[in-house]
Amino acid sequence: MNYILFDPAKRDNLFPINAIRPVASIRVGMLTIQEKWETFLKGEISVLVPNYLAEKYIAKVEEKNLYINASLLPKSAVVSEILILKEGHKLMKGDELIAFYGGPMAWNEMEETVATLTAIEAIHDVAFIRYTWNIIEQLNVELKNDFNLLLDRFKQQDLPEYTTAIVPEKILMGNNVKLGACILNASDGPIVIDDIAEIMDGAMVKGPIYLGKNSCIKMGAKIYGPVSIGEHCKVGGEVIDTVFQAYSNKGHDGFLGHSYIGEWCNLGADTTISNLKNTYDPVRLWNYAAGGFDHTKMQFLGLIMGDHSKTGINTMINSGTVIGVACNVYGSGFPRNFIPDFSSGSSRKMNIFLCKDVFKMARAMMNRRNLELSEKDEKILSWVFENIREMHP
Repeated sequence: MNYILFDPAKRDNLFPINAIRPVASIRVGMLTIQEKWETFLKGEISVLVPNYLAEKYIAKVEEKNLYINASLLPKSAVVSEILILKEGHKLMKGDELIAFYGGPMAWNEMEETVATLTAIEAIHDVAFIRYTWNIIEQLNVELKNDFNLLLDRFKQQDLPEYTTAIVPEKILMGNNVKLGACILNASDGPIVIDDIAEIMDGAMVKGPIYLGKNSCIKMGAKIYGPVSIGEHCKVGGEVIDTVFQAYSNKGHDGFLGHSYIGEWCNLGADTTISNLKNTYDPVRLWNYAAGGFDHTKMQFLGLIMGDHSKTGINTMINSGTVIGVACNVYGSGFPRNFIPDFSSGSSRKMNIFLCKDVFKMARAMMNRRNLELSEKDEKILSWVFENIREMHP
């Protein structure tokens, strides 16, 4: 069977973290959603996305395909229900579509196709990533679930004698890992260190933690799990309950908690994010689709940062702040709790960050990783500039 993960109709609820990528590419735990499904289904899976993403992310379609909601986190029980789904039927959980059979189609044709199918109600509980803060809510559980999925990919290895390990049987490493005189504590959850990753001297790391390929935890860092650090990241200072999608840096001191950081982001030295209001009230968070702030019911929630965004040194960020795609935030004082995509400035004034300037900045950062900003990437960013900015007040 050919499997395809489709972006849900209400994908706007996840902006800005999926503004330039499929929902399936979002990291939740140690793996992206797509990687989780490929592990469960033991094969490659493609994605079905809106037209502006379709040139870069191409769906591999056949005459018969099993389409699965990309915001659904795979669990054995619901996967079993999906796999016995018959042609002409769709699997639902309440009013949310889980999966359906279909032929080749574009993303914007999906709703019309699905409307003609017979609904089957799912029996088992399901977990969706409907909103950005769900990634933080699910992080602890998903890190531990992914650890079990990855057991056959990694191995337990002897640690250097100068590395302190607590519950070493829950510490797994890939190839060519470099460890300094650090402390690794897996008593509360596993620690997985992927290929060519490094943990420097003096770092204190408490699981559950995932450190991705070619990533580094800097000297003296304090990392409290649950934390997931994607590939090619540098992380220092104090971090708790946070996901780094990939290719992003927080290389210096400063606190970061209960947050999601996209790709190609950089947090300047001593950037500090509040994850708790002084009043201890639940945190509200900007929702692009609603055009207003949602009540998350979460007491701890920090920063949601879109791709290609940066902060200057000593930047202060309030709890429940959303920074959109391609923003440059600096200066004294607290900026507003929602910074629209392609914005540049401080708490005093924000200006439009033009595409040509964003492209110049992105090329400079990507060149440091021997990568290039492709024409497809430029088209996607330009679409976000021209369309998603219109969703802002």
